[in-house]
Amino acid sequence: MLALPLCILAVTLLVVHLVRELYYRRFQQHAALPQLKPSLLFGHMKVVREYLSPYPQDAHQDYAFRDIQEALGNPPVTFLDMRPVTYGICVVNSHEAAERISRASKLQPWSTPKSPTLSGLVYLTGAESLLNKEAEEWKALRRRFNPGFAPQHLITLLPCILDKTDLFLRRLDSFAKTGESFRLDELLINLTFDIIGTSSWTTLLF
Repeated sequence: MLALPLCILAVTLLVVHLVRELYYRRFQQHAALPQLKPSLLFGHMKVVREYLSPYPQDAHQDYAFRDIQEALGNPPVTFLDMRPVTYGICVVNSHEAAERISRASKLQPWSTPKSPTLSGLVYLTGAESLLNKEAEEWKALRRRFNPGFAPQHLITLLPCILDKTDLFLRRLDSFAKTGESFRLDELLINLTFDIIGTSSWTTLLF
């Protein structure tokens, strides 16, 4: 007879604890960051969906992020609570804020730790990729890439970069004239591979 009341009490205490924890995470944990009012159950997921509703179904969520930034008066950063579907998101809207966040410090000598969302790239890039490494391991791998990003080397690639960028701009102009819808990411991917492919081939030749 005593077991049932104890079970009810335990369940009640557990529910109260979970609600308090959820309330803290939704309304207090990141309250110092500019944000729209979250929902206790859905965080900002419903807000993002509402801001996306005027756009086509396949529109990127960045459109909603931009409109939310404007609704808040364009603060340097904006917090969006997308938990538990994904991680909380800090949208950075300022070069100064981005520099402060990414700059190395005593607390974070190798700059800000990488987003946990990058962990999914391990299936594409492999576990030893520069994208997945931190601290000393990252530094050792990054040192191998430094010559490719040296200003003296990048200057030699400028004619190739300008040539491929001109082609990219002419494609944009053609779409602007016809009014045809297009995927910008596809054009940017092509531009990236055009520059990397041509410059890599030129480097091998010389």
